[in-house]
Amino acid sequence: MATDITVARHVTSKIRPARIAFLLEKPDHAALQEVLEINTLLWGGMLNPIVILDGSTCPSEQFPPHTHEEGVVRLLREFDPDVLINYSDANLPPALSIFKLRTFGRSHLRWDPWGHGEILFFMEVWPFVAQYWRRVHQFLKEPKPQFTYLDMAESDELRSYLCARFGAYPSSTDGNAFLANHFGAKPSRYDVSFRQSFRWRENAFPLGLTVSNLNIPSPGLVHSHAFFLLDPASVFDVVDYWNLKATGAKVFALPIGHYTDFASSVLEFAEEGTYPINEQVTNHPTIIKGRSVSDELLIEAGRWVGALGVEGVSIQGWVPRFGDRGYRVAPELTVRPPIASEVSQTVVLTNGFGMMAGPVPDCELTGYSHSQHWAMELQVLGGGDGESTWRLPWLCSGCDEYANQTIGHGHELTKSRVSKQGIVVMRQGDDDTLGIQEPTIKSVLKAFLKTHGFSLQQTSSPGLALERLLEQLGGLFGCRVFQNPGVREVIQKLSNGKPMHVEELRRTVLRNTPPERKKQIIAARGLLQLLIQKRVLRQGIELQCERCQRHCWYGLGEFADEFKCKLCFHSQLAPVLEENPWQYVSDGLFTLPGKMAGCLTAAVALVFFQNYLHGGLKHVASFEYGGPSGSAERDFAVFSSDFLQNGVDVVFGECKTVETFDNTSGNAQPGSLPGLQEKEKKDMQQLGERTGAYLAFCTLAADFSDADKQFLKELVEQKQKLILLTKNHLEMDNMSVSRYRTRPRAPLRGIELLSRLTTIDALGQEFASKNGLWL
Repeated sequence: MATDITVARHVTSKIRPARIAFLLEKPDHAALQEVLEINTLLWGGMLNPIVILDGSTCPSEQFPPHTHEEGVVRLLREFDPDVLINYSDANLPPALSIFKLRTFGRSHLRWDPWGHGEILFFMEVWPFVAQYWRRVHQFLKEPKPQFTYLDMAESDELRSYLCARFGAYPSSTDGNAFLANHFGAKPSRYDVSFRQSFRWRENAFPLGLTVSNLNIPSPGLVHSHAFFLLDPASVFDVVDYWNLKATGAKVFALPIGHYTDFASSVLEFAEEGTYPINEQVTNHPTIIKGRSVSDELLIEAGRWVGALGVEGVSIQGWVPRFGDRGYRVAPELTVRPPIASEVSQTVVLTNGFGMMAGPVPDCELTGYSHSQHWAMELQVLGGGDGESTWRLPWLCSGCDEYANQTIGHGHELTKSRVSKQGIVVMRQGDDDTLGIQEPTIKSVLKAFLKTHGFSLQQTSSPGLALERLLEQLGGLFGCRVFQNPGVREVIQKLSNGKPMHVEELRRTVLRNTPPERKKQIIAARGLLQLLIQKRVLRQGIELQCERCQRHCWYGLGEFADEFKCKLCFHSQLAPVLEENPWQYVSDGLFTLPGKMAGCLTAAVALVFFQNYLHGGLKHVASFEYGGPSGSAERDFAVFSSDFLQNGVDVVFGECKTVETFDNTSGNAQPGSLPGLQEKEKKDMQQLGERTGAYLAFCTLAADFSDADKQFLKELVEQKQKLILLTKNHLEMDNMSVSRYRTRPRAPLRGIELLSRLTTIDALGQEFASKNGLWL
């Protein structure tokens, strides 16, 4: 009868609004105003990005780093939206294909769950505002802040800008009436008097209410406080201003034509943004120029702010850019999702399945809000076994589908998906239970390959052998013994089934241990004991039968004072052991002739990755897969995720043991790798091109042959990402690997740094630098 397997997982649940990105086909004020009004209703709506797909009329920046379309992709990747709403129903450009399965039309924003009328699909802000009134506002004698909203009756030309800055409810709703009845809100006209009396942080406008009950992390903007000089009639400027605020940055709008009316509030904002960072450095606000604003107007605004008495103010001639800016250059913005609450709990899973009581938003969910949706992001610790993983490749449609199958089981907008650091589940109302099926690493590999046109078939014979090896040795930690070349030599010599004399075994191991004699003896004895303990070797003795005169090897448990001949079964007294020296034979899996030699390179390669990644590794042993070029086999796959790293890096490995990668000449080079056939080359190249994964080539030779290097150089020139591990890397102990990783102080992800380091080691600094792989 099978025994249930029970494990505990530490699950952190982060409650937040669903993050929605709105796509507009062209710069249209009417459509933009509709989107801004919808976001004024939503919980967290102020944090939802807006992008314009058609950038043909977009004013160029002073320092354009990329095309408009590339900028859209970089922005969406940075915000990592749960859902994209194609508000104009436009055809998506090919560059947005990675978001295709998350994109829906504007009709999906509303639904009719009861059959009594449509409501917004996503959570509105009203339950949180009503709760604030019940708990706080109604008991205040002099309530602060003062609630107000803008009268848009005479604001046609500025309506988009005013909606983006202050918010406006759709005319079909009673949002303004709610604020008036509960908070005494009164309408304001956007005139000179309003602007001159405006105070930073003093008034509560509709847009500011959308972030009720939310903790918004700083976006890491280079400038903590920024003025944004914009043309209020330009759709692109308004959208840039909105997206900058959507990151959570502190931004004060300076509309050209009348920004001088805000003199008092500009001083308040500048005072807040001026503070000491340390004894030598003081933070000052900056003025950022919108795309439609000329350099002359920017300089004029800078002089005006300085004339007000603001010291140290600087100007910036471009809109802050999303995404990485280049090697050793920090990004200008790092967007982090808001959090309403965070709860950690232990979830017990039986045979990979379990239930968790998830937290819900802190508000009274009644009426229509029971049918509105919000997001919960799951981050899981405790998945230390090799079979499961909670970190999946990001922006991979197959992995999104698999995440939804295991957790949430949603449909269309409610599908679960992979985020940068976890799995996002869409929840409804106050539903507080969630079924969980633990994701397995092999299923994740299958989903990843499927996304890119490949199909995982089965674990190969070497893969099965490696899995059994890891089980026998107690995981990758136990496989560190194979980093010793003497141990590998012993295993190779014993693979023919013949025993090895104890002195020969000791000499073989000693040749590859520390040079000091005392340390050699201790190391050799320790290795020998470990190999016996892990059943890699068996110790025994060779005895001769007195009847048939033939010799046989007997393990320790096979003889005592007497022994029975294995060939003629004659029982006899054991001879004097002093005349019969101890001998060793291979044990367990290593008794299979030639079966384990190919696994050792993969085993020590995985040990290297484990040491280098500090445990942030999940792997799959050798597997067979199908693709456009037919069936193929890879020696391992690695999924890497550094602590707090966004996304997951994927590595596919090819391992060789004896000769050279290139055998086209038919002449094998001693000590290098066996030839990599043309099909294997094409398969690896195709796998890297289609998946964007790293390709690891691992050899127990001291270096790659010239033919190998030429092939690898061609891959680098094709912008393939390589990891090139030789004998020097694979035999590094944990401390050596740590020093190797920290040798260059480069601000790179762990796997990317390893790729550059090993490429430089194998192909030379000059070639690597020529191809942009410098350190």
